[in-house]
Amino acid sequence: MFSPNQYIQGITVESVFSVIKRIFSGINTSRNTNLSNKETKFKYLMYNIHRLIQLIKK
Repeated sequence: MFSPNQYIQGITVESVFSVIKRIFSGINTSRNTNLSNKETKFKYLMYNIHRLIQLIKK
């Protein structure tokens, strides 16, 4: 059974994945596995930059 903290953390992670898919497209266009992994990491980086800019504007 999950603790309430693990459950909340899981919801947060799924929310972040959902935002990344909506904003930066959930489809990796790379054919090579290494390039696909790099593309995914780049999307995570872009999400963090996007989120940081949103927080600074507030």
